[in-house]
Amino acid sequence: MREIASTLEKSFLIGLRPEPNAPMGADALSQCLNMVPNGIGLVARPELVDLLDDAPAIRWPFPVLKSLSKGLFMFSKDALFKVVGGSISRIGSFSGVSGVEVADFGDTFLFADDKGYMYAEGSVIDLTSRGISFKACTNFKGQAFIANGRIPDGPALQGSTVVSGPNMVAWAKINSFDFTFGLDNEVGFAYMPWEGEVYALRTLGDSVIVYGNA
Repeated sequence: MREIASTLEKSFLIGLRPEPNAPMGADALSQCLNMVPNGIGLVARPELVDLLDDAPAIRWPFPVLKSLSKGLFMFSKDALFKVVGGSISRIGSFSGVSGVEVADFGDTFLFADDKGYMYAEGSVIDLTSRGISFKACTNFKGQAFIANGRIPDGPALQGSTVVSGPNMVAWAKINSFDFTFGLDNEVGFAYMPWEGEVYALRTLGDSVIVYGNA
């Protein structure tokens, strides 16, 4: 039987077909395992390098990447990294968390899980030292909203008692992380109409959306 020679050079240069229903005879590959196309043909995939040296940091759901206004940041279970190009640098440490919620304020941002943290002026600050903790947070038009935690003092009419609870949502003074109640009526709090936890806070237009369980 006569053999028919065929050159597949163009297919290797094109790489994988752009859609599954490509026409018969299209100069593209349907599968390409452990190889990637480049200008001269197929080459082996580059070896992946683990940039994190602590094994617990790569367990689900870590590492967590957050694209914030001042760049790309990566969270491991107990450390904060700045990602620039193909390199990362550790810029802070904290006690272990199981997930990350972030409120972006530019040079400063809040992040939380079981505790509340703030990154400001190049360092990580544990806000529990100020009597503040939260598991959810967001930035609503320059005002910090936190939930599922505590703020140090309630309003004077309540005898300055600690405001806390899994279904509590509180907001700070505008353009500040101050939760001190005053006559300006900027600081406040509210308990959600359910007995479960608040899981997350998100902004939508002129509203703050509260996600939780009943």
